[in-house]
Amino acid sequence: MDAVVSAAICSLSPGNHLFILQDKEEASFFQNDLQVLLQDMNVHFFPNSYKRPYKFEETENANVLMRAEVLSAVNNRGKTIFA
Repeated sequence: MDAVVSAAICSLSPGNHLFILQDKEEASFFQNDLQVLLQDMNVHFFPNSYKRPYKFEETENANVLMRAEVLSAVNNRGKTIFA
């Protein structure tokens, strides 16, 4: 139900929207729901920090790339939704 209400809000109000959820899995499911409901809009997932817990010297390259793509979408200033 949260995704349906959020999709309605995104459809009715212009601009970027940011949704913050409890964890990565919940955010991923929410993003997928929004993508289905808002097929004509860009929905991006902004992953957590690129540092791995307890292994601060290692980075997760996939997260670095995903974060850069999302920040690029924000910079382009199109109508974008972030989960």
